[in-house]
Amino acid sequence: MSLKKKLGFDDVFIRPSLSDISSRKEVQLEREFRFRHSPRVLRCVPMMVANMATTGTFKMGLECAKYKVITCLHKFYTVDELYEFYSGLQEEYYPYVWVTVGIRDEDLTKLNELTLRLKTKGCHHIPNLLVDVANGHSKRFIQVVSELRNKFPQPIIMAGNVCIPEVVDLLSNAGADLVKLGIGGGNQCLTSEKTGVAYPPISCIKECRKNYICWDGGVRNPGDLCKCYVAGADFAMMGSLFAGTDECDGWENIQEELSDYYEHTYNAYNFEFPRYYATHLEAGTLTNLSDDGIGGIAKIVTHDPTLETVSKIVGRRLKHYGMSSDHAKEVHYGHVPDYATSEGKVSYIDPKGQVSSVIKDLMGGLRSCGAYINAKTIEQFKDGELLRT
Repeated sequence: MSLKKKLGFDDVFIRPSLSDISSRKEVQLEREFRFRHSPRVLRCVPMMVANMATTGTFKMGLECAKYKVITCLHKFYTVDELYEFYSGLQEEYYPYVWVTVGIRDEDLTKLNELTLRLKTKGCHHIPNLLVDVANGHSKRFIQVVSELRNKFPQPIIMAGNVCIPEVVDLLSNAGADLVKLGIGGGNQCLTSEKTGVAYPPISCIKECRKNYICWDGGVRNPGDLCKCYVAGADFAMMGSLFAGTDECDGWENIQEELSDYYEHTYNAYNFEFPRYYATHLEAGTLTNLSDDGIGGIAKIVTHDPTLETVSKIVGRRLKHYGMSSDHAKEVHYGHVPDYATSEGKVSYIDPKGQVSSVIKDLMGGLRSCGAYINAKTIEQFKDGELLRT
């Protein structure tokens, strides 16, 4: 039994040191990676957008690639959608948009079909891969990683999630260039509550840092991100920090009923009502309204003045959910297995604007941290010192 204290983000701070850096702009955030298995050289800002259904989108991938930030696409795109996307993707963006696969037969079949179609088109640059399951501590998972490496020698392969060094070593030996860490710590994760299984991030990173690793889960702000790199992570993946940006999918309109809008009785009327739309129009028709239901000019013609409701769109929110939640299972697989419990939760997130603003905020925090700890490159963050609180 090991009852030694394990450390999370809230258990440590970063110690400043005497610095040669006179300006934060001197801190270089791009890093070059050469991997054990893939021959590809990757130069990027080592941040990743999580492969969640809301954040791992084509729009996210295109925008983040401009900053050399990696997006791992969610695995629910069809082969046709992926083929169309990669067929039109600019070559310089290819290293930054990764395909996600699970270990189900249908996931592997889809990957094989995608790669075959891309090769047929003449595209021999197979996208980099994330092999992703909730619990990677299984022989079956390690076997699939090995099979994928043998079949696809070129792409960078990241595999996870795991949290103990012996399994990190096994995955690395099986063909993973990069291992994704994190069990029970995600902002949308309920694994620790439902199973009692978890591993605090700082200790997990420090114990697994001899291989290339990516921390995934629970990064709430730029400070937590800085702690990941000082602890020894090579990459960090974030979902909730990017959720709510314009590039996400899964938005819902927030409506407010206007119950007094039809106090006056008319057989017909013609009016403008920007940002309004009518619902339950069994008694009339609604025409000439913009496609997204916001703005435009509407004409309601009716001989029954008692339309049921008129609503105003007062905003929108993102329905952001963990991929092990009941909601995710119902939406993407059509049912919740009787033998399983929900290990994810659903949250509603207000709009944050363009993802570029989130990226700039994270980069700004990293540069400032580098200036405090005399780290001129993001790789030198590992030389920083953590203090227990």
